[in-house]
Amino acid sequence: IKSLGGKVWRKAEVSHANVLDKKTQSVTLKDGTIIEGHYFISSLHPTETIKIMGEKHFKKLYKKRIEKIKNSVSAFGLHICFKKNSFPCLNHNIYHFSDEKYVWGSENYKTENWPKALFICFHPLKNNSQFADGCSVIAYMNFNDIKEWENTHSTHFNLKERGEDYKKFKNKCEAKIIKTLQQMYPDIEENIKSVHSSSPLTLRDYNAAPFGTMYGFQKDKKHPLQSYIHTKTNIKNLYLTGQSVNLHGVLGVTISALITCFNFIDSKKIMNEIRMAK
Repeated sequence: IKSLGGKVWRKAEVSHANVLDKKTQSVTLKDGTIIEGHYFISSLHPTETIKIMGEKHFKKLYKKRIEKIKNSVSAFGLHICFKKNSFPCLNHNIYHFSDEKYVWGSENYKTENWPKALFICFHPLKNNSQFADGCSVIAYMNFNDIKEWENTHSTHFNLKERGEDYKKFKNKCEAKIIKTLQQMYPDIEENIKSVHSSSPLTLRDYNAAPFGTMYGFQKDKKHPLQSYIHTKTNIKNLYLTGQSVNLHGVLGVTISALITCFNFIDSKKIMNEIRMAK
């Protein structure tokens, strides 16, 4: 972006937009900065985009359809730091399932038997790929599990306590994940230096993702068009991109970005360039 003359604003939350005659004139940041432009593209969750742009600028039918689409599951994350040169670095991702039926349905668990599935990736030490600096573990978690704290909001830029009960809840989840890891790697616990964790609230507050959804809108292979969101909106110069628009995942959002770009550039030309680059 910078190499092409663009600017990147960090720690800059958009508070609202100025829309006139169904066209965005500018967006205003929380610090009062006004950014004008000919075109605006949002990769936020569509419901959050509607809030910022102003609900009155969207058709009622469009808003109702978006409100009815189910959001995908959230996650609890455990981030482990190892003692130096204590645990080997495994150079591959690990998908661990306690039962085959939980491969695609891991959100259908009971509190007492959580977690049923784990995603694990190790981080190598700088200039040393033999040992791991730490590892990140992600387990599916429903937003209902942390619903009693849903009215709390906290980020690194605006730290607020969620209370002692929330800390106890997180500690219990951390212990359950470490217990599962211990069954896979018997010596892992003794090599842990420190742990940090995140919950669906973390995903919600940092990503502006409703209910901490990890993949945006849930897709239904039987009814694919029900969750399909067009890149164009009722606001003439506002476009959407991201995992809720087309497909989720690293490859999915890349494809979604291309589809959004097709509003501005010749689709055949760019696809030919991509094929030639192979």
